Amino acid sequence: MIYVERVRPLDRAGAYDIDEHGERLIADIKGSYTNVMGLPLEKAMEMLGRA
Repeated sequence: MIYVERVRPLDRAGAYDIDEHGERLIADIKGSYTNVMGLPLEKAMEMLGRA
């Protein structure tokens, strides 16, 4: 089964969903996983004074 049939890419920002079969498109992440997800959690926590 191809990625497009499994994930419904039109429902996703950037046309992929790293949580659901993203490993088929993304070999490696350098930096923040949560940033790829859509919210840089580390930066948000820093801005909230909770780092």
